[in-house]
Amino acid sequence: MKNKLISIGILFVPLLLTACNTETETVESSGSVSSQVPTTTSESSSFTETTESTENTIRESLEEETMSEIPVKILVQDQELDAIFYNNDTTQALLQQFPLTLPMMDLYSREMCYRFEEDLPASQATTSGYQVGDIAYWTPRHSFVIFYEQNNEVISNLQIVGHIASGVELFATTGDTDVTFEVNN
Repeated sequence: MKNKLISIGILFVPLLLTACNTETETVESSGSVSSQVPTTTSESSSFTETTESTENTIRESLEEETMSEIPVKILVQDQELDAIFYNNDTTQALLQQFPLTLPMMDLYSREMCYRFEEDLPASQATTSGYQVGDIAYWTPRHSFVIFYEQNNEVISNLQIVGHIASGVELFATTGDTDVTFEVNN
């Protein structure tokens, strides 16, 4: 048994060391070695470009997959904001509850948040950043959020539900408040 563990260890140590290395190499059929990953000096900009590219791809996918966008009216402290909700499973679950008034908390000076007791469906949840004005559902805490400030955070398990085109800066001054969502006919 001890010999088997040692043999397994000998096999996996090179794999682990390779996985921890920031630069990977490929041995081509000619026997020469070529680099596949940029050096560490450009990894930061490469990561940023990849993240932005991924966010754009997600947004384009959402826009393409939505046969129709649903216009939604958001009421907050005698103000009315117009939003578009994307036609996905999270939106469909929310629409069944409209008109919906939620006591939303101002969190991290960047988002308004309400935590549902039960989870909502979120089949398109992914890791992405967000744009100011995005309305999203964060699956781990069943959080329905409106992002009103940007801090460039990349968030996992995030389902983009919709977007407020203008006026979202209002939330920077409201503090915790009731927010009503209605279909805008």
